[in-house]
Amino acid sequence: MAGIVTIKGSTLLYTLKWLKKNHGDQTVEKILAELPEETRKQVQGAMVGAMFPVPDLCLFLEAIRKVIAPNDPEINYRIGHASFNDAFSIVYKVFLKFGSPEFVLEKATLLWKNFSASGTLSCPELAPGRAVLRMVDFPYHHPEFCQQRLRGGFQAVIELCGVKIKESRHPTCCLRGDPYCEWLYNWK
Repeated sequence: MAGIVTIKGSTLLYTLKWLKKNHGDQTVEKILAELPEETRKQVQGAMVGAMFPVPDLCLFLEAIRKVIAPNDPEINYRIGHASFNDAFSIVYKVFLKFGSPEFVLEKATLLWKNFSASGTLSCPELAPGRAVLRMVDFPYHHPEFCQQRLRGGFQAVIELCGVKIKESRHPTCCLRGDPYCEWLYNWK
């Protein structure tokens, strides 16, 4: 998959797990039926440690919204939150439980590199109860991915440190012509 922006297959598998648990196998089949054949094969063959094409993930996110929540612009935000919560609570449980949000967010770049070889995630603004995450050099942008899924996913990681998010926004986005994407979080 040289030249294709990828993300770890586990992110897709946690999404499938959430869909089956909350909407059942029949709904998952309806979602898969909305996908082009090659994308459907990619989704069905996804593996935990293998890399998965982000464009295919975005097609999958569009199909999810179309099938289960056409009038809910935040469905992929909630699924991203649940998926990252599952993934990080299992793999990074000790790291997150004993680290403050500030400590964990200082390591954001390292955490991101475990999920994608593309883009650099940093935390240019970090204060008690507030953080801004910034993604640069991520060559693929889609509203269901950056404005919804990643916003919910990054929020879940912060919350696993034991805080409650008061505000979650995506104020800066490459899709709006900005030079990078940013996510703003405030917590107590």
